[in-house]
Amino acid sequence: MKKQKNKKIKDEIFDSLKPKGYTHLTKKIANPNKSNIKKTLHQISNKNYILKYNFFPLLKYTKIEQKYKKVTDKELEKSLEKSVLALGANDKLKRRNSKKERIIEYPTHQDSLIYSFYSKLLLTPIYENVLKSNHCLNESVIGYRKIPLDKNKGKSTIHFAKDVFEHIQKFGECYVITFDIKDFFPSINHHKLFDSLLSLLKSYLKNPSPLNLKIKSPYKNLVSKIVNNKKNQWQTNITENRLPEDLYKIFRAVTQYACIDLQHLKKPNGKRLLTEQRLSEISKKGIEAFFTNPKEMRDYLRENKIIIHKNKEKGIPHGLPISSLFANIYMKPFDEAILSKLKDINSEFLYRRYSDDMIVVLPKIESFDLQKLQNLFKNELKKIELELSTSKTECFEVCKLENSLLSVKKKVTLKNLIQKKSNENNEECLFCKNTSEHTENYSLVTEWRTLPITYLGLEFHGEVEANNNSKKRLDVRLKNSSIQKFYRRMDIAIQRQVKRAFIKHLRDLTFKPIVFRRQLYRLFSKEGAFCKYKDAETEKNKRKKTIKKAKILDYDNSKGYFVYSNKKKKTNISAKHMGNAITFARRADFIFFGERQEVMFKQYRNANKILESRIAYWVNKYQENITDLEIKYNL
Repeated sequence: MKKQKNKKIKDEIFDSLKPKGYTHLTKKIANPNKSNIKKTLHQISNKNYILKYNFFPLLKYTKIEQKYKKVTDKELEKSLEKSVLALGANDKLKRRNSKKERIIEYPTHQDSLIYSFYSKLLLTPIYENVLKSNHCLNESVIGYRKIPLDKNKGKSTIHFAKDVFEHIQKFGECYVITFDIKDFFPSINHHKLFDSLLSLLKSYLKNPSPLNLKIKSPYKNLVSKIVNNKKNQWQTNITENRLPEDLYKIFRAVTQYACIDLQHLKKPNGKRLLTEQRLSEISKKGIEAFFTNPKEMRDYLRENKIIIHKNKEKGIPHGLPISSLFANIYMKPFDEAILSKLKDINSEFLYRRYSDDMIVVLPKIESFDLQKLQNLFKNELKKIELELSTSKTECFEVCKLENSLLSVKKKVTLKNLIQKKSNENNEECLFCKNTSEHTENYSLVTEWRTLPITYLGLEFHGEVEANNNSKKRLDVRLKNSSIQKFYRRMDIAIQRQVKRAFIKHLRDLTFKPIVFRRQLYRLFSKEGAFCKYKDAETEKNKRKKTIKKAKILDYDNSKGYFVYSNKKKKTNISAKHMGNAITFARRADFIFFGERQEVMFKQYRNANKILESRIAYWVNKYQENITDLEIKYNL
């Protein structure tokens, strides 16, 4: 018998105490070791420490994502004449360029540690314990939770989507309705959140049971002891209308927070505050922060060099470790009410909520009223002072075709334009310059179109015949917008890489600009899409084969840069650095269809060709405008 090697125990406590990579107002926490882990745990669990602790302002920045979408129904309804002018020759609405702005606010390292302790080790086990008492509710809420798949693994968004699509397949002919909450995190009411949090604690502390901590760590016994002591403290300190003092301090820090705009911190009043020289001087002292100490930051605040923005009466920041849990606790009364009312409509139904995205599946009935269901969600959200996004509410009908395969149709309103023929030549009039004379030739209608159900980044088109033609399988694909986003990011990264190559070429006077392709291929090629999605035996064999074949780079004099030749060499590729957006497609293929199927992976089949063509495009572009580059950067 071969001796088995001692496996290292995964230490989640140790990992959570590690300093994060970002720079903030205060310095990073020290690297954890055996002595300071116990000290830190006792410190952040101490009630007196939390009551005396002052939370720092958050740092805020705006993340902008480019979006390309069709003209919405609401805009079409508002101005029909303008919408007619937007029609192309094929009677399709033109796509427009828009930006999606998402505000991200994140805490200092010590603040993040405190939020993580209260979220992961205290409130999450209580929330999970309460949810388990209601089986239907436990299955319905899937966002921001660790839901086990087996002993070692948890479910991902792919598993959640598969669960919904399989239920649709099981129902056969049914209706599927998707809802979305408008501005979820910024709209959370503080008083309602307080009531939900207090109600959760009361319901648990009435019949408390030992908290089951889902953590892997050699410090689990110590943490369990600390958590249960804290639970006993709360049980004695909680009153009818007040939270325990330390938890109330956390609640106040989350709701009544202050933040500093990162852009303003870098360039207040048009002048750069955090220069490279200043940051270099701070780092030479062994401090990775924007300020050497909190006193220095307060001096800047007194002199009004930094502007602090305080939170309003509603909303919680999106980037805190505890925000997602607070959002789930806030939605608990809504989830319970919706489940109760859906049972009255039909005993067989499926309801899932992932953060602010909700989906309902109901068997097909003649008396189905979409408006009534929409009003139900709208009214229940109104009770907790949230608003339903009507523009994102979609209704689908799943029906069987002649070959008994499922097909999906979407209810589309105010998007079809009926054309009438002109009087003179009996020709179809698409649109004219003088639209006001011809608007009567167009009318708005509602119809069912063959369009897929979009859920958690995947599209459900119905069913298709499997390869052996005897079984049916789900027709699931990646969202088109996700693939477009992947190629858009690829193009931006290539442009940046090529630009750097030309600047380095002009600055160092090298023979030719050299474009380094390794990182680009790792991020945007099929070769970089390594993922651990196989079963245990296959994965074990994969790990043994750490040597993979890669094409060799040769310099092409005609093109002026390095290209991949037909020669091949063996290179060691570390699995640690592998994985990109295509990895999601490979993992989804395995979860949905098994080991040998490549359905979603094929949607990226042209990734390598597009990568090379875009490199060639940007090389030629900068080669043509090389003089402009010299002038701009004084090279």
